[in-house]
Amino acid sequence: MNDKALQSFDAQNNGQTVALDAPLDGAGCTDTIHCSNLHDFKGSFTSVHSGSEDALDLNNGCENVEMRADLWGLWGKTGITIKGGSHGIKVSGMVAGKGIVELGGWSDQSHDKTTGISLDLKHISGGAIPVRVLLADAPSLANGPYRYLFPSPSIPLHGFFVWWFMILRRLGFWR
Repeated sequence: MNDKALQSFDAQNNGQTVALDAPLDGAGCTDTIHCSNLHDFKGSFTSVHSGSEDALDLNNGCENVEMRADLWGLWGKTGITIKGGSHGIKVSGMVAGKGIVELGGWSDQSHDKTTGISLDLKHISGGAIPVRVLLADAPSLANGPYRYLFPSPSIPLHGFFVWWFMILRRLGFWR
């Protein structure tokens, strides 16, 4: 599937710090911000409202990336996705909406494990932010509160349940 992103960052942006003051609204896009093969990058945004899938999608081996928004509007299918062997990612800011944070989901670009993720998020309602951990290590969590969705990384045989979850999801039985 070809994702359409409002703002993309990739290897051309390695080593940069970017601050965007204008709100980013992903209406009409799949992802509002899409990052692939991005290293040593810092992004700061006022507000980022999701497209049909994500406000933020990091994939394909992103490393040492910090993304901060005054407000992440998670209205899409997921909300924030970090996958594809990404490592050393920190996402921070306030969150609104019903979306979830998904770590280590299926990627057509990389099947490597996602590691070293830090989440420093707080929902504007005070409610828990849902986090799903698939092919990833459990993240470092600050602020919050958070709640793990099935399959929780704390359950025995997490990898076994992830395997079944991914099969059921590909067959359309799970969002």
